[in-house]
Amino acid sequence: MIVAAGVACAVGAVAFVVVERRAAEPMVDLALFTARSFTGGVVAQVLWGLGVNGVFFYTAIFLQGVLGFSPTASGVAFVPLAVLVVAVTPLVPLVERRMGAGRTAAAGLVLVAAGMGSVAFLGPGDGWGELLPAVCAIGVGSALTMPLGSAVLGAVPETRAGVAGGVFTVGREISGLFGIAAIGVIVQSAGTFASGYSAGLLVAAALVLVGAAVSVAALR
Repeated sequence: MIVAAGVACAVGAVAFVVVERRAAEPMVDLALFTARSFTGGVVAQVLWGLGVNGVFFYTAIFLQGVLGFSPTASGVAFVPLAVLVVAVTPLVPLVERRMGAGRTAAAGLVLVAAGMGSVAFLGPGDGWGELLPAVCAIGVGSALTMPLGSAVLGAVPETRAGVAGGVFTVGREISGLFGIAAIGVIVQSAGTFASGYSAGLLVAAALVLVGAAVSVAALR
């Protein structure tokens, strides 16, 4: 059933591209992807979503089942991340003006990857002291990825901004679905949940690092 659904999805994607290329008024103008900043921003966002969303789905299980956190403590563990995203985001334009969109987003993605990579080496006996730096790195890094959206919108004419924003958002949501599935395969194939989660974190961090390279190469 899963393979059949995957094949149907692939066939539908190909059919969509064929129809859109022939349509007089396409829903998605594929010519947008000829703009390097547009394509680079979308790809970097997708790679971020594949890594971060895929891992976060299993993080609560890891915190409770491996680190021994209570359900309440597991929820509280995400609070610093959310607070830092809100607190750092207003400062991002200042950083972007000095470093440029590509380097700012890349720096954020590197921080996110570093945070996830450090969590991969946590295990029984570790607690807040070991977890909090990683959570803070992911929060600050996620805020610094905000220029990805502005770069995508700025790469297209104003009349296409709505379509560009839609493609960017859909890419982020779809990447989350595929990320959960992909990391789930890694988790399930390992001997234990802890080892599978750690391996999944390292794979996710690698994907995010590729996104950082794409940001530097494609965004101004």
